[in-house]
Amino acid sequence: MAVATRLVSQNGDVKQAAKRLVDAARGHGIDLTLVWAVFESAGAGGREPGSGPVVRQCCLMVPGAGRTVMAFVSEPSKQGEGPLWEATGVRERAACVAAAVSEFAMLRPGVAAVAQSLPSPDDRWAVQALQAAGFGSVGELDYLRLEPATKVERAGVEERPRWALRPLSDVPAGKRRAILLDMLGRSYEETMDCPELCGVRTTEDILDSHFATGTFDAGLWWIVTESGAEDGVKRDVGCVLMSACPEQNVVELVYLGLALSVRGRGWSKGLLSVAVCRVRERYRSWPITCAVDRRNESALRLYRGLGFRAFARRLALVRALPTA
Repeated sequence: MAVATRLVSQNGDVKQAAKRLVDAARGHGIDLTLVWAVFESAGAGGREPGSGPVVRQCCLMVPGAGRTVMAFVSEPSKQGEGPLWEATGVRERAACVAAAVSEFAMLRPGVAAVAQSLPSPDDRWAVQALQAAGFGSVGELDYLRLEPATKVERAGVEERPRWALRPLSDVPAGKRRAILLDMLGRSYEETMDCPELCGVRTTEDILDSHFATGTFDAGLWWIVTESGAEDGVKRDVGCVLMSACPEQNVVELVYLGLALSVRGRGWSKGLLSVAVCRVRERYRSWPITCAVDRRNESALRLYRGLGFRAFARRLALVRALPTA
């Protein structure tokens, strides 16, 4: 329990928050044995010798789909660390994170290809420690939300002759993965969304992480098809992937991507507006959320133009793990 009290937010009732974490851990796939900690020995810091060790810092590693593992690091205590040992706190966190990442890779070889963390840019205590532990930034993310009351029009866009949305549920199950891998791979060419991630994970791993987001429903994943201007042949040129997340009562726009050959034609607004309207037929009262690299100005214009508004910001930090 002492370790759990350092993993939760230090604001509010820390003991109750720690108890909730311990009680809910198994149901959320969190293995609390995958915690590394820095302890203060008994009797240190002027405490009574029999008072037992104190957890100064800790790092929890949570494996996820697509061969990823998320690192969660302890924040400063309620009392604060104070200017005299703030640097010591950063060094201790960094050492704890570095040990957690290295030992996790040895204990669970091949389980994860990359460790990641998503601290707020304002949480310098976390950002500094993670970067000192070898994590590098792959982008600053804006988290956006489209409220149910925000009106989205799709009049006329679905009848455009050059493109259409084909539900993945219409594709034979045995062919879905190959088509999706092809669409993802082609959409990554010259991408503006966290381009530093290209090559860090395989497309297969990325697709697995998409499948694991919320509750997968093939009826909410669409393949974008293009009708050739001259030959009339339909070609797959992108995808729009959405998943319901019942625990949060939201629908997440997991991914929207187009092949380089059809970008710049003004399709994205129509594609997304149609997808949003179709989702709302089933989840009328749920917001739709997404995350976007703040450097991707065209994507931000698209989302803001449809009424998405920012509600949080995170710094995406990653560190590659040994693959053998």
